[in-house]
Amino acid sequence: MTRLNVSRIAAQAARFRLLVKSESELPEEISHAHREARREVLSAFVRVVQDGIRSADFRPIDARTGALGVIGLCNWVAWWYHEGDDTDAVADTLAEMAVASLRRADERLPRERGTDGAIALLREDIDHLEQLLADQRKGG
Repeated sequence: MTRLNVSRIAAQAARFRLLVKSESELPEEISHAHREARREVLSAFVRVVQDGIRSADFRPIDARTGALGVIGLCNWVAWWYHEGDDTDAVADTLAEMAVASLRRADERLPRERGTDGAIALLREDIDHLEQLLADQRKGG
């Protein structure tokens, strides 16, 4: 989804910038359609982030905030992309960066999915905390 969004913005960077800069001056009908399109894009990104959180591939963050961060990453392409740049390479790089910003660190990926995986991670953390406390008591 990020890759597609970046590609579309890069293909029409000047138009995208013009739309953003003139939002407040658009006729009501166009302004309404633009707001609706923005809401749909946000909803789609939020759903993807929520799905990633549910599958434990993404960190448990506020899905809307994560989605807005990725959308911001996509939108800035319109300001720095230059015609003739390798659009596919830009889109691939930014898609990888978007996923990396949301993904759990590999060492924190649960071996199991769902609640069992979450409980297993909590047990590891509790075991680690108990060991630290025991070491502290011995040394202190």
